[in-house]
Amino acid sequence: ELYGATKGFKEELGKGGFGSVYKGVLSRSRIEVALKRVLHGSKQGVREFVAEISSLGRMRHRIMVQLH
Repeated sequence: ELYGATKGFKEELGKGGFGSVYKGVLSRSRIEVALKRVLHGSKQGVREFVAEISSLGRMRHRIMVQLH
């Protein structure tokens, strides 16, 4: 489903320590999303990744979308 939403991870929005972020559209709801594809060989550890997801989940800002 995620592969289809991003049309094969074609449109890259940016890169980070864990991998790249891609633009996508969910097929059922037609909601536009940004998907982070985590690289298994990334230089960051699991603790750092969990910390990033945790902090993003708590963020509320007028120019940022909510994490789902």
